[in-house]
Amino acid sequence: MGTKRNVSFPEDNCIVTGFSEPCNPWKNAPICTAEELVVAYKKGCELNGVKPWNKIIQQLLSVQNCWNRHKTLSLKGEKLDQKHCEALEDIFRRVQFENLELEACHLDDETAAALFDMIEYYDSTMKLNMSFNKNISIRGWQSCSRMIRKTPSLSYLDARGCELNDHIIPVLGRSLKMGSNLTVLHLEYTCLSGRPLVILVAALKVNEILQELFLGDNKLMASDGIQIGNLLKFNHKLQLLDLRNNHLQDVGLSHICAGLCEKVDSSGLSTLVLWNNQMSYQGMLSLSHALSVVECLETLNLGHNSITNEGIHYLKEGLLKNKSLIRLGLQGTKVLCEGAVALAEYIADSSRLLQIDLRENDIRTAGLMALSLALKVNESLVRLELDRNTKKEVAVKDYADQQRRLLQDINNYLERKLSSEMGAEMCANVAAESLFMKCNKEVDYSDQTASVTDTQDESLDINFSKTCQEFSLTDNEVSSGSELTNNHNGCLPVCHLDKLGEKCRPEFHTNLSLNGMTQELANVLDSLELETNCKPEVLPHTFKTIQTDTVTSPAEYEKELDDIPNLNDYWTFSLAWNKTKSLTFYSFFLSYN
Repeated sequence: MGTKRNVSFPEDNCIVTGFSEPCNPWKNAPICTAEELVVAYKKGCELNGVKPWNKIIQQLLSVQNCWNRHKTLSLKGEKLDQKHCEALEDIFRRVQFENLELEACHLDDETAAALFDMIEYYDSTMKLNMSFNKNISIRGWQSCSRMIRKTPSLSYLDARGCELNDHIIPVLGRSLKMGSNLTVLHLEYTCLSGRPLVILVAALKVNEILQELFLGDNKLMASDGIQIGNLLKFNHKLQLLDLRNNHLQDVGLSHICAGLCEKVDSSGLSTLVLWNNQMSYQGMLSLSHALSVVECLETLNLGHNSITNEGIHYLKEGLLKNKSLIRLGLQGTKVLCEGAVALAEYIADSSRLLQIDLRENDIRTAGLMALSLALKVNESLVRLELDRNTKKEVAVKDYADQQRRLLQDINNYLERKLSSEMGAEMCANVAAESLFMKCNKEVDYSDQTASVTDTQDESLDINFSKTCQEFSLTDNEVSSGSELTNNHNGCLPVCHLDKLGEKCRPEFHTNLSLNGMTQELANVLDSLELETNCKPEVLPHTFKTIQTDTVTSPAEYEKELDDIPNLNDYWTFSLAWNKTKSLTFYSFFLSYN
């Protein structure tokens, strides 16, 4: 019979006798000048048998302080092989960067793994652009995933144009799910439609760090909208979602809107970009419902979708109920004058809207009139983007002059706003914000109401606002006797004067929105307050015989005007007329000869 043996283990508190902190490469890092940094880089190139790149040397010479992060190290377009990557370590061990540009550097698994390991160890950058490196496969992405999880300062990753197939996307998904510091992730041009998107969304649903996600140009289909909707339903930290240039269509939009509506609290998405997704007016029904429910959406870009006037009418109901939206992009959405009238009603009612983009739409005289009217009562709008060029109209006399005049009138609102102290402060803040947006050239997505390419040369960027402005003839004004009653602010219209030589030329431009109410032009003329003592010798008081409820077309107006004696001796009169489903707009342009 064998001897009995006993096995014993030490107490738990005695098992671990000590531990070591991970090595800090910057604890005893050398302090060097720009010249010493260049020397170190050249020596590293010599050891690896490669020629130093002048592009890198010029950037290193601009480094002023190795203790602080330098702005950018750009290797964009350079072909990096293994030896060049090893030479770069002599830079990374001496200086850190805010931005590291590795776009289109022909990285493969070997070079990518080497660079990602260096970035992880030295905490080399806060923003990494590794876009358009299509030769990185599973091993390189494993190194990238580890870098994402273990690099504390890395908050921005641009992986546009990289291959993310069914084998690679789970690797990236694990890093996003297990914990990373990324707040911005660009995954455009990565063919994420289908199963890759399912895997990505599964990871991001539990991610509480990511704030901005860019999924444009991924050929996303209507069925992919289900996954996007699930992401928005469960992720309450995501603030910006860019889905431009996909094929989501109306069905995909309905899934996205359902996800927006099912949020359990008021936090969540503040910017949604749906630019060019083959959407039509039918999809605006679900979007309108979502707008009436969500409480956090501030920027909505619907540019280059076939929304049309009918879609704007659907959308208007949700816009009127929404209390959070401040930027709306409708560039190239086939909106005509009727749609502009509907938008004008929303603008007049909104107290938060700051910016609206209506470029590349066929908005003519009547639409411009409606927008001009809305500006007189809106107190928040500070930026309106319209086309510079005039739009041809057969039925309107002198349409080009009238459109230019209306555009100038709209533009003048900003100048009047700047004359007030409060307005100057407001516009200065918005101008500073716009300048910041336009200066961010890394990836030009900051202004989410505009297109990717800048079409500023072909458009008119109009800034305006109003406190208690001139020209207060607005919707549903009612005249009684010789008094003009304004339902909005009680201000009287003002006749602006331009002095040409010795001749004083008062002009009056206004629009009337009529809903079957009798209004006499004489009441308008009697309410004019001229800003100068130079007044016309004769006012056409015979206008009192013309009542708007007796005239149904411009031709009838012109006929009655021709019957007024001596009218053309003193006044130049032109008329623009447009009838929509709900309103009839007449515009009168009077100038003293």
